[in-house]
Amino acid sequence: QTRDYIFVDDIVKANILALSKGEGPFHIGTGIETDLNTLSSHIFRSAGLQFPNPNLTYKDFRPGELKRSCLDISHSKDKLGLSANFSLEEGIKKTKEFFLG
Repeated sequence: QTRDYIFVDDIVKANILALSKGEGPFHIGTGIETDLNTLSSHIFRSAGLQFPNPNLTYKDFRPGELKRSCLDISHSKDKLGLSANFSLEEGIKKTKEFFLG
């Protein structure tokens, strides 16, 4: 499975730009397709745990679940000058710091 993960601060920035410049709707993302193993490895490493982790289990796809998702952000780049300021790793680190201090 893949998704286009973006940090919340980049979403806020995108909303402010969209409100001021209009011409939407806009796809807000990174344009980077990230699989769940990559996401998991960053989260585990951020927590000081090994990956792959023996406690991690995989489940079958649920019926109707989307297998791949990545946004075309060309309109957002053209009209808003938008690009993500935070990488996946930075976003995970900032999220961890928010919850754990």
